[in-house]
Amino acid sequence: PMEKAAEFLYCVEIPAAAVAEGLSYFIEATDGAGRRARWPAEPVAVTVTTDADPPALTHTPIASAPAERPLTVAATVRDPAGVKWVRLRYRSVTQFDDYRTLEMEPTGNGGGYRAVVPAEHIPARWDFMYFFEVMDRVGNGRIYPDFERETPYIVVKLQRAEEP
Repeated sequence: PMEKAAEFLYCVEIPAAAVAEGLSYFIEATDGAGRRARWPAEPVAVTVTTDADPPALTHTPIASAPAERPLTVAATVRDPAGVKWVRLRYRSVTQFDDYRTLEMEPTGNGGGYRAVVPAEHIPARWDFMYFFEVMDRVGNGRIYPDFERETPYIVVKLQRAEEP
């Protein structure tokens, strides 16, 4: 049973002994007339793990690239629990553009991932910037470059037609 903590708020603490692989839950409520409601329709599976480490990403930053041409970005991502997804977030170096997202695809080569940014997303007017988001199969994630250690994005100096 859940205990009322505040108006419209109920809480329960699951004993540590019950927190193990295979744990799932749902919430069922009964009103004064005996009507029941359940949420969600299917139980929610809980990942139980002692793994608190996010995937490790290695990448050689791209220093320069031609403007208005497709840009291939590659990284190696590894995690003992398995990699759930790798995303490339990017935009022009202007505060007026929102970041775009590309799901990076596995290359099949030792943890390799790659994405190709379309040429139309690399206009010559501004330089280009990007960063990565990674998630493992047990819910640990991180952004690279790590903002606690360095600038949290990589800037690519674009080669424009008028430049030698």
